[in-house]
Amino acid sequence: MIVTFKSLQVTAGVCQTLEDQGAEVALFNGIRPNPRIDTVDEVARLARESGSEVVVALGGGSSIDTAKLVAVLIPNGGKSWDYTIEMGAKKREITVDPLPLIAIPTTSGTGSEVSNVSVLTNPETKKRDLLFLPKFVPETR
Repeated sequence: MIVTFKSLQVTAGVCQTLEDQGAEVALFNGIRPNPRIDTVDEVARLARESGSEVVVALGGGSSIDTAKLVAVLIPNGGKSWDYTIEMGAKKREITVDPLPLIAIPTTSGTGSEVSNVSVLTNPETKKRDLLFLPKFVPETR
């Protein structure tokens, strides 16, 4: 599953490169700034339906934050807001390792590609919250 913005010019080339290597590519190119819970949950649903085994984030922080959460939701289930700090003691735990995630940043500044945090917006409560994703601590070699 490739998670990106509609206007990103390199998307077609990335899709073609993956397909040339024999990968089946599912694409969600409707990411907007400040990822919303409904978008994240929709991308996770589409990724599950397509049988996605890897999530590729192409773009800036919003694409990467969304992709991180999708990689968690596919094997762990539930809704994205279930995993936020806002849920407190009711917060759903990540019990299954996330799907592999490849981040291809096209902007600089957010640091999402090197952090274990995602930011998520809930339009119903008008709140933004953090998710700490311990499995996304970058490896250094």
